[in-house]
Amino acid sequence: MADKRNTVKGVVAMVEVHNLNKTADRKPPPGYPTWRIWWETSKRKKFSKCSTFGCTQFADVGAHVQKEGLIDRSWYIVPLCARCNNRSSELPFYVDSNDMMPIHK
Repeated sequence: MADKRNTVKGVVAMVEVHNLNKTADRKPPPGYPTWRIWWETSKRKKFSKCSTFGCTQFADVGAHVQKEGLIDRSWYIVPLCARCNNRSSELPFYVDSNDMMPIHK
């Protein structure tokens, strides 16, 4: 019988992140007109709801975020609604880790 201890269905791992403000000049890779299209292509799924924990709005944009703390300084794209995307970089929040797609700066 297979070991199912690490295959709990329906469990979402949340990660604390903060917005990277003033990133509108950061363009997606060539061939992708928006970060949303890049994310949907990379993840092989469509945007649905905002990735912010507790938010029920539809995701509008592929937002630039960074994990809280000093260990992982990578940048990620996550689906966020317009309201959550406008949060200050000084206000951390939680997102679904499955929605995080790393990008190169």
